[in-house]
Amino acid sequence: MNKLWLHIPATVPEAWRKLMKSCWELDPHARPTFIDILKKLDEISRSNFTQTPHDSFHTMQGHWKLEIEEKVNEIRMKENVSGGKHKGWRKM
Repeated sequence: MNKLWLHIPATVPEAWRKLMKSCWELDPHARPTFIDILKKLDEISRSNFTQTPHDSFHTMQGHWKLEIEEKVNEIRMKENVSGGKHKGWRKM
């Protein structure tokens, strides 16, 4: 079974990246529970990342949005070329 997930921008902090990937596990039993997610979010909230100035964070978010848009556009172009077979999507 082929499953697809959203591109995670290169500059997303590793803790967020790991949390997202764990939530997207194919096997539902391998995914974190809501309690685990809350614990991880609490850890993240106490990390240095939360000290990022608001302007810097908003700039980072803008870069993430652009990077995701670029990947989605690449996928759309590949989909058009391949006849809609989603060859550009990352496989899990």
